[in-house]
Parts: sequence; structure tokens; C-alpha cells
Amino acid sequence: MKEFEYKPIGVCSSKIKLLIEGDILKDLEVIGGCSGNLQGIKALVKDMKLTDIKDKLKGIIDEDMFLRQYNLLTQEKSKMKDEKQDIELKLYQLKNKISSKENEQYKNIIETYLKLKKPSRELLSALIDKIVVDKEQNIEIYYNFKPLI
Repeated sequence: MKEFEYKPIGVCSSKIKLLIEGDILKDLEVIGGCSGNLQGIKALVKDMKLTDIKDKLKGIIDEDMFLRQYNLLTQEKSKMKDEKQDIELKLYQLKNKISSKENEQYKNIIETYLKLKKPSRELLSALIDKIVVDKEQNIEIYYNFKPLI
């Protein structure tokens, strides 16, 4: 078995080590660089003939390799999409400080209010924080809850 080491130029990795037995790449170690990509490349080329690796690096790949890469990328894309949706939901909740319990309470109060023909003072106090009338008699109502929109 022979071990080769070299320092690539113009890429993220700082060193590449190859362990070769005859015409077969037995192991590949890349120091630095993008871990996920490097693990994928290592899995694809380990225990392959050097001539086959050379062909693949030239852009000549077999259908099996293409399908493996495609499936890996599809899974990763799906996972990232799910993570993105979770993060967006958390961000939305943080921005709006939504408390489902609080919103449910206000929803119940509003539904009760809408059914009444003459609401009580307590009900109005529960819904409205304050009412401001300016000099031009414009009315602004400040509610005890955040708008749902």
C-alpha cells in the first residue's frame, strides 16, 4: 500500500491524503473543506479503481452513481426545506409573540361580544385598553390584544 499526500490550491481543503493499493483507492482523507461534500465524495470513490475515478472526475459517471448522488441531494433538499419551514414558523411566532392560549381567550371574548346586542362594561374593558379622541375628533381605539393579521 502506498500513501500520497498533497496540498491543493484554490480550494477550501488544506491537504489531501490518498491510500492506494495497486490500482484501488483504499482511503481518502481531506483536511479542511466542506464536511458533507467530502464525506459524499469519499463514499463514492472508496475502493474504486483509479481509472474509474479519473473517468468520473472527467464527468463520465454511470447511472448508479448519478442516482445515488441525486437521491442524497433530494433527501438533503427535503430536510433543509423542512428545517426552513420550522425556522420561518419560529421566526413568525417570535415576531408576533403569539400565545395561542391568549388568542383563544380573546377569540372567546370577541365571539361573546358579537352575539350581544348591548355589551357590558366588563366585556368592553376586557377588549379595549383605551380610546383616544384628538382635537379633530378622530377616534383611535387601542385593544388589549395584537391584531391577527
